[in-house]
Amino acid sequence: MRRKIHIDDLSLVQVERRLQRIKNPKEKIDVLLQYGKSIFAKDVNTSFQFLEKAFQLSEKVEYDFGLMKSAEYLAEYYNNVLGNLIEAEKYNLIAEQYAIKLNNKSSLSIALRTNGSILETRANYTEAESLILRALEIQQELGEDELSSVTLTELGYLYWKRGLYKKSRENFNNALMYFEKTQNVVKQAGVIHNIGVLFSEEGDYAQAIVQLEKSIALKERVNDTHGLSVSYHTLGTQYVHIQDLEKALQYFETSLQLKRQIKSERVFLTIGNMAYVYSVLEQYDLAIEYYNQAYTLAWNSGDKRNAADYKLYISTVLSKQGKVEESEATLESIKGLIEEIADPVAMVNLLQNLAGVAKRKKEYAYSIELLLRANVICTTIENNYILIQNLFGLSDVYLESGDTTNAIVYAKRCLEVIQTSNEKTRLADVLQVLAEACAVLGNYAEAYEYQKNASTTNIEQLKVNFTHKNNTLLVQFDVERTKKEAELQRLKAEQLEKELEMKKNELTALALHLVNKNEFLSELQEQIGENIEDTNEVLKSIAAKIASTEKDETDWRRFEDQFMQVNPGFSKKLMEASSNTLTKTEVKICQLLKTGLSTKEIANILFLSKRTVDTHRHNIHKKLKLQDVSLISWLLSL
Repeated sequence: MRRKIHIDDLSLVQVERRLQRIKNPKEKIDVLLQYGKSIFAKDVNTSFQFLEKAFQLSEKVEYDFGLMKSAEYLAEYYNNVLGNLIEAEKYNLIAEQYAIKLNNKSSLSIALRTNGSILETRANYTEAESLILRALEIQQELGEDELSSVTLTELGYLYWKRGLYKKSRENFNNALMYFEKTQNVVKQAGVIHNIGVLFSEEGDYAQAIVQLEKSIALKERVNDTHGLSVSYHTLGTQYVHIQDLEKALQYFETSLQLKRQIKSERVFLTIGNMAYVYSVLEQYDLAIEYYNQAYTLAWNSGDKRNAADYKLYISTVLSKQGKVEESEATLESIKGLIEEIADPVAMVNLLQNLAGVAKRKKEYAYSIELLLRANVICTTIENNYILIQNLFGLSDVYLESGDTTNAIVYAKRCLEVIQTSNEKTRLADVLQVLAEACAVLGNYAEAYEYQKNASTTNIEQLKVNFTHKNNTLLVQFDVERTKKEAELQRLKAEQLEKELEMKKNELTALALHLVNKNEFLSELQEQIGENIEDTNEVLKSIAAKIASTEKDETDWRRFEDQFMQVNPGFSKKLMEASSNTLTKTEVKICQLLKTGLSTKEIANILFLSKRTVDTHRHNIHKKLKLQDVSLISWLLSL
């Protein structure tokens, strides 16, 4: 049986020292794996270094378990952190191979899930769903609820990408229920973040902001810097959607600072989004500068997929500046890269951008050729949004080139996909193409209907946008109000804490006053007793007054009132714990002990001997049935 090594809370220096002392290579691999995995969310770069060392050492000593687990974790790293699908597939294949060899069903299920995630990234959703469902079936069979919940999250993400929002939300909510039950705050925050992204995809940016704010609050609670950097980045994208670009940049800047703090290799994603905002603001030179930064960082981190995207975006910005030749040259420069990464979505984007350049140069035949090539790829990747964009592009080029017949054919095909997929982003544009094409052919009645529908669609979209903007403003108002209320509560709590501290100080002062007063009276009484004579009426009178003062409860009542303000409900809890067997004197002793007074000081206040107080303390301990627990410790915890 493998020994669990408890190192999760050790510092990097402590772990490295421990590794130097370990002679057994398998034990060293176990430490590398455990620490590498435990710090994944906090420091992905250090985590990767430990996991890579574990893999290399496992290869050297032919440690099958080490190869399986290190490959499993590295596949997750390359897939989820770097987006390097080629490396992710390589390590996942190794993990799957050794999981089968060791008959480790749990690791096999993880390998299946990771493989499904990779296929999902490549838009091969049907096969991805099959693999992830197989993984879930194994995990449920093994009773591994936590793994099942992570897989449910992956399924939710898959269904969201396919536009099956109801199924997506069901899986996210099922995962969330488990994470709430086990009080796994990090996982809760991750799922809530995903739910926020789902609302964003549905166009409900107001709800997206609500969920992301919840996710951020949870991540702040557990100091999840990596998670916070992701959520602030995503929150920034919501404000891009609602055209609050100033706020978007603020959130991107926060995300950027956090990512740089943890030295995240994914910092280029935030820089890329900032470039997009500058592009929308028509600050094109700044946009290109940021896109170039993002490209360099993505390339250096090994993420060729995103590196290719940033070059595509640079081409688009150059095109907006009217620099058509530079735009085309940029696209031509990444043809080889996109062919190398074998990503169909990236290839479609490349072909569409090249087609756009050709159209601007009025090279219509070449533009159509490129879009037709892209159309063939679109039918294989199950992505309706990209297919709609491509069909619309074809109809638009055909219309501009004067081929109204083909313009109508592809516009109608585009319309069919829009109606079946409910993806309405290009609906008004497609209707406009149909209206113009019908008008050219002289079909004015049909053209009028298409134009009317296009206008209606535009008005509906404006209403939707207005509603979303309105809802988002309401959410922003609620968020700010919640923050102010929380701040007010914090200030009130601080004030109450200060008042309580003052009352505690007053209580201590009262107790010390009682001690000092009674000590003085006792000493004075002793001195009078030593010198009093039967004829000394003055001293007799003073002695009588001292004796009556001992019985005066005024000072004690002041002390007790102050004590109950500082410790409300103390006496009631004390009597319940003792089954109402404590005497009044014993309750007083408990109150004075809780205030921090010594046995001698208590004896002075109550005009008892120290031995008598000790006897009372013994009896109290017995009545409360504390056994090995200290009476003072118990009273302080009450």
